[in-house]
Amino acid sequence: MEIRKIKPDECAELLCGFDYAFAEWTGRAIAAEQTNSINPNDVLAVFVDDKLASALLNFKFQQSIRGVVKGMGGIGGVWTYPEYRSQGFVRELIKAAFSEMHSLGMATSMLIPFKDSFYANLGYVTSNANLEVKVPIAALRHTLHAEIAGNWYVERVNASSVKDEFLRFMLTMAPQQHHGITLPLNMTDIQWQELMEKYLCVKVEQDGQLAAIAIYGINSNFRAALGDRLINIRHMYWNSLDARTKLFGFFASHRDQVRYISMDLPLGSNFYQWFQNLTDPCETKVGINAYMVRVVDVEKAIADLPALLEGKVTIAITDPFCDWNNDTFTIFSLDGKLTAKRTQAQPDEIATIQAMSALVYGTLNIEEIEYRNWLTISNPQVSAILSSWFPPMPIYSTFRF
Repeated sequence: MEIRKIKPDECAELLCGFDYAFAEWTGRAIAAEQTNSINPNDVLAVFVDDKLASALLNFKFQQSIRGVVKGMGGIGGVWTYPEYRSQGFVRELIKAAFSEMHSLGMATSMLIPFKDSFYANLGYVTSNANLEVKVPIAALRHTLHAEIAGNWYVERVNASSVKDEFLRFMLTMAPQQHHGITLPLNMTDIQWQELMEKYLCVKVEQDGQLAAIAIYGINSNFRAALGDRLINIRHMYWNSLDARTKLFGFFASHRDQVRYISMDLPLGSNFYQWFQNLTDPCETKVGINAYMVRVVDVEKAIADLPALLEGKVTIAITDPFCDWNNDTFTIFSLDGKLTAKRTQAQPDEIATIQAMSALVYGTLNIEEIEYRNWLTISNPQVSAILSSWFPPMPIYSTFRF
């Protein structure tokens, strides 16, 4: 068994594995141009007797953690051919991915699990899924007639053409607005084009400057059931309430073309305030695929996180998969920001990597973390300090991988 990066001429073989694991097997021949969307540097694979047996994608993303942008490894496309299963290949691939993340200076990792109990044994903790909302588009009609001062321009283009413009605006707006948001700043042009080939983009400019942007898909098929005729917003950002109104006004102009508008929103969003005259019922649900998250490098994950309360905590951390985290750290606040440093001091608490992941990402409160035996606190003042530094927060992310 050998774990390594794939070679460019092995990308077609990788896509055959994707077909087997995630699609309908047709035995199709993989054309050379179809492999362009694969970046071999993102792939870790297991080879047995020179045959591809298992693989995953380790995307190099950035992520906003409590408003601080950090390097993140996004795990996706995990598969194994059936004749090679139950041999620990995926477990070894994940360990190799952790080592790669660490060597690249990445602090965290996130994925959507095929089985959460499997990844829990690798140190990941469950966070949450997005709120999914479907609303009659006529409830945005009021935004069409809003009187807004200024020089405004609205343009509709193919989403495949706006990579740099969209990501620049997203990087400006998203980190302070959304905890856990994934920023695919290293995505190649070919990967972006394949991801966005079926989507459109609307740009709202004020006085020549981008003020709002959204990427969406549309189903206007008049033969479809009314509930299926909709606009699905995949990503959207704005820098002012006026810009949001202009953006929603663009979507309201479709009211005679499609029946509904749908979007993913942060869990707990009060979206009702955006709409008027909801005479038809709206549909809301929480997605079934909750993200799982993990700290890969304790020092980098904690560095510069906001801290309103002054204090110092010493923690002994255990991590069976990332040896560099197995140490005692003093975490302290300075000028409203956290720092973690290795120390020889006696620890105030003992924590598993699951505890640190839950704290950094805010997936659980202190009581719940202690209840799961991930955290043992000897100093009662530590609970108050940690609760102040790491309050629970829902994760929101719109890019899936």
